[in-house]
Amino acid sequence: MDYVVADMLNAGYTPVLDDDGEVLYSMHKLSVGIGKALRSGVERTVPAAAEGMRYLQNLCRWAVEVDGFGHESHKELRWVNPVGIPVINWAEGVEVKQVQIKSMGVSKILTSMYTGIYDKRKACSAVAPNFIHSLDGAHLCKTINAAPCDILPIHDSFATHPCDVDAMRYTLVHEFHSMYSEDVLSLIDAGITIQSDKTLVRPALGTMNLDDVLVARFPFC
Repeated sequence: MDYVVADMLNAGYTPVLDDDGEVLYSMHKLSVGIGKALRSGVERTVPAAAEGMRYLQNLCRWAVEVDGFGHESHKELRWVNPVGIPVINWAEGVEVKQVQIKSMGVSKILTSMYTGIYDKRKACSAVAPNFIHSLDGAHLCKTINAAPCDILPIHDSFATHPCDVDAMRYTLVHEFHSMYSEDVLSLIDAGITIQSDKTLVRPALGTMNLDDVLVARFPFC
């Protein structure tokens, strides 16, 4: 929503006012419909990615641990990425409290405080990008360890000296091919117990031939 609002402001849009000049629809309120339309468009354009995201979110939403009495309790997802770095998809809840004050015309303020309690809703929203970023980080580490040249990285970007671009590109592509030839999804869903009243279906693999990455002229954008 913030990105949509920023784009609308850059394009010259303004809040919608009523006849008295009061704000009827704020920029954020106007962005809600646009944001939903953009999300719907993305899901129609790349349906497999959207399906994968929903799978990870439901995996996070329904993952449980079972005690000795058969009682289920929600459990955060944990995995180890392909270079051995452990990841915990844990999100902390926030509680908003109202504080009554009297200072410079202000009578009350709202303040947010962390609760120290696992927030499943926030964790489910974050799990897909967290999982992808953990794979991006692993690919970065693999490339740096294998490359026969200097590399300047920015988490998912790579730079080197002009004379070493071909060597870096070769390593980048082959490490990508090697890593994704494995079942990376098993890193996060292997051994996970799902709520007994839920059924979770793993997304089917698509038809992409990963070997094409090795010969593609532009394997990355």
